[in-house]
Amino acid sequence: MTPAHVTAPPPETLVRVLGPVSATVEGRPCGISSPLQRGLLGLLAADAGRVVSVDRLLTELWGDSTTESALSSLQVCVSRLRRALGDTSGGSTTAAPSVRIRRRAPGYVLELPEGALDAWRLTRLADAARARVGTDPAAALELLDEGLALVTGDPLGDVVDALGPVAGAEAQRLGDLVLRAEETRVEALLGVGRAPDAATAAEHLLVDHPLRESLHALRLVALYRSGRQTDALAAYQSLRDQLSDDVGVDPGPALRRLHAQLLQQDPGLDWSPPRTSTVDEGAPAPAGAAEGTRPADQHPLLGRDTEVDVLERAVRRSTDGHGGVWVVSGEAGIGKTRLVQEVAARARESGATVAVGQTNETSDSSPYWPWAQVLRNLPGIPGDGPAGVVMGTTDGSNLTQAALHDAMADLLVDEARTSGNLLVVLEDLHWADEASLALLSTVAERAHDAPLLLLCTYRVEDAEPAGAFGAMLARLARTPATERVRLSGLTDATSRDLLAVRLGWEPDEALAARAAARTGGNPFFLQELARLVRDSPDPGEAWDDIPGTVHDVLTHRLSRLPVEARRLLDVTAVVGRDCELGLLEAVAGLSPDDVDRGLAAAVASGLAAEVGSPAPVLRFQHALIREALYAQLGARARMRLHAAVGEAMSTRPDLDIDDVAHQLMEGGDLVEPGLVIATATEAVDRAMTQLAFDHAEDLMGRSLILLERLPAGARRDGFELALQARRGTVAMTRLGLGAPQAGAALGRALELALRLEPGPDVFAAVYRRYLWLLMAGDFAAVQQLAEMVLAHAASVTTPDTADRFALLGRLARGSVLWCLGEAEPAVEELEHALRLAEGAGVGVLVMAFGDPAVRIRMFLCHALAEAGRRSEAVTVADEMVHQAHLSGPADESDALATRGMMYAAFHEAGKARDDGVEGRRLGRLAGATLLEHFAAINESWGDATAGGPQATGAVEMARGAAEGYRATGTRMHDPIIYAMLAEAEAATGHPDRAAAAATVGLEALARTGSRLWRARLDRAANGVPHDGVLPDT
Repeated sequence: MTPAHVTAPPPETLVRVLGPVSATVEGRPCGISSPLQRGLLGLLAADAGRVVSVDRLLTELWGDSTTESALSSLQVCVSRLRRALGDTSGGSTTAAPSVRIRRRAPGYVLELPEGALDAWRLTRLADAARARVGTDPAAALELLDEGLALVTGDPLGDVVDALGPVAGAEAQRLGDLVLRAEETRVEALLGVGRAPDAATAAEHLLVDHPLRESLHALRLVALYRSGRQTDALAAYQSLRDQLSDDVGVDPGPALRRLHAQLLQQDPGLDWSPPRTSTVDEGAPAPAGAAEGTRPADQHPLLGRDTEVDVLERAVRRSTDGHGGVWVVSGEAGIGKTRLVQEVAARARESGATVAVGQTNETSDSSPYWPWAQVLRNLPGIPGDGPAGVVMGTTDGSNLTQAALHDAMADLLVDEARTSGNLLVVLEDLHWADEASLALLSTVAERAHDAPLLLLCTYRVEDAEPAGAFGAMLARLARTPATERVRLSGLTDATSRDLLAVRLGWEPDEALAARAAARTGGNPFFLQELARLVRDSPDPGEAWDDIPGTVHDVLTHRLSRLPVEARRLLDVTAVVGRDCELGLLEAVAGLSPDDVDRGLAAAVASGLAAEVGSPAPVLRFQHALIREALYAQLGARARMRLHAAVGEAMSTRPDLDIDDVAHQLMEGGDLVEPGLVIATATEAVDRAMTQLAFDHAEDLMGRSLILLERLPAGARRDGFELALQARRGTVAMTRLGLGAPQAGAALGRALELALRLEPGPDVFAAVYRRYLWLLMAGDFAAVQQLAEMVLAHAASVTTPDTADRFALLGRLARGSVLWCLGEAEPAVEELEHALRLAEGAGVGVLVMAFGDPAVRIRMFLCHALAEAGRRSEAVTVADEMVHQAHLSGPADESDALATRGMMYAAFHEAGKARDDGVEGRRLGRLAGATLLEHFAAINESWGDATAGGPQATGAVEMARGAAEGYRATGTRMHDPIIYAMLAEAEAATGHPDRAAAAATVGLEALARTGSRLWRARLDRAANGVPHDGVLPDT
């Protein structure tokens, strides 16, 4: 660790894992003396905001044990840790503790306030520093000092040796996080001109990381800038000898090129203060300029004064709270990027906060790609919560996409008001994924009355008028304060000025006019034409033979490259806009010397540049260059390169899983299909946590096709089971619990599950199929499924596995018996299931679908109520709510809806209403529409039947809730929902409406065979008041 970092005051609530595990809650240090409890806290904090499975906790804390004693010990450990953290609210209505451990499938989740984990805070500060280190290194250094002050030792240092391999991997990840921040700090020291300090800091870090080449590169630059060129060269030779002796390899391409620069005393190595200048026409700035600054080595913006003035005025209006959306469009190379960079630079100079997100040709393979870049440039927005869901680091499965986007819009508006003015630049939206476009539409609706300006660009010829992009443009057109700028070609005079700048001499007016006409005044085309003329041995002949398109110009330039450079550029074109040099060398298949020669030629050609630190990449200077290269590759050559890139990427856990899946899929039949499907399934899981369901469905559809390439057998069936179960879950989430598409996928998943070895996917498939059949009101099919599962349980020889299947069978049988009016047999089955759930070996079930005891109690309390056993029903319902409270807002809302309907069965209006009010709040918080409707029915039934001035509004709420419920496709609750609506209508003086609602409920009974609330529906249909209370037996 680098000593003497500036210390920032700690937050009032902070969980620490960047050193010994500890916690401070609301200013109170938590005395967690037990190493086991500290280990548990470390495991939960490592995935704070995300569920850590019971099985993982058991394995990490006690080895592979899933015995009853280990499960009991875990529950005790969780309970004691909750008390130490001050989480003692249980199911009460007191204020929620700031730190909470909830029970949620498939295990437990640690909920923290925003920014209350030291690793989160360091990540945000380090990301923000990396975005600024090239343009404002002093600010980057300040951010890094603040973040590194949080580091108190080796991550998880007091517990990692006693835990399992996952904790070891997490400690390594956190150590890498700290190391990257320290490395960026060295870079910032170089940026502010403190080369001797940078050399010392790098040397300290190299003691523990002697083979880290990026650190060596920074040290070499620091030594050179300190006037120690000889020491720098000696240090390189020492590293080269060490690598050769220890590993048998040479230094990587970036370090080799740096060595050549040291030998040549390259002026580019000298320090110069950060400054602003201007950028090429039509060409995007290199990495490091994304924050709205102009790289110093590029040329002035020409011919766009009017557009710059219009957009500058928009930025000034935004400062006064009148934000909005500006959409800049035009053909490729017309200068969209250059224009918005100029505006962003001026906005930053005026004091605005600027955050940039840029899509590329492959970014639609990763949900929210541009927004993740924006958020990394806004350290004021914590990386947990909604922002974490967007960035793929937090599980958003308890939200809907609409709720997530609303929350993100609130965060951005709050950040804009805090900073005074926020400019968000979103580039190349024609390549954006559907989730990003939907989020943009939501944020745009909030920008008009906030100091928030959205500046977006897209390429006209690549924009799909239909589909998600077209829908987004149409929605923006209806949004207040949305304006458009369409860029066209430069005038003849401006084209001549641009040619003069790029040629170094003034071209003939007629020649310039001819060039402008041939290129349409496209700035990038003009620049490439100027380069062609300037580099030609006969400029006059070059003027006479102007290529027809910019692609033709680029093709001519590419044809003159040496073979090594072309190979490197081909690989980079397959990867995307840029490629990390280590990956490039691994895939290219060239010797180190050929890689060095190829890189030098590629950079010298002006087609690409080496940018970035401490992990340099080869980046194309313009997207059109990448497109021209990719277009020249044959189909099979592309597949070979995609396969090689994907296989190389799959061995590197630090890379984005969507990028890996994209490369493997593009590799076609050259990649082993099992590797593709396994990687795609991992990407599906992340997309589901991000609520990016379109992307998840696309991946699953393509993966199911790949199954045909696998031989029949258990491996193929296992892959298909995982995909079909997830496909059914996505369909239920998007289309409703009773969606036919969900039924088909889950039916296939069940068929596969019953012939595979038991595991989480198997039990999840059984449970989800049961749930779909039940919610669809197909009670005969539920009965058939129950008997099938119980028969399967009887045939299984492993006791724990038999109990798990038996639990699911008893749950299915008991719930359907309750629906069919057989209350006492239902109670018997459900109590049997509950005993199994409270026994040993249910950890796998928790992984599959959550705490089975909560699900069982949801039906048991109603069966007890129907059987007239009131006090027992209330006890079970209260236990259910208490357990669900530990699992998160969605489960708690579900439990309150269940208990509220039970109270409605007892005619207890006040209690039903209270559960409805709280359940609706929690359902809205979770973004769970169905649960909001259930809660609204309870609340409105309670208000309407209790009478009073609120009754009229209550019946309107009940009507809306019943209509919303029906739209979800759920049918099991039809009798209860329409009985409660009918009673609310009758209580507020609408007998005809009451009879109509009751008729709908009776039709549901006839259709499904259900007996739920039959007597109540008969009375409502006949105009009989709903009096009378079930006896307590």
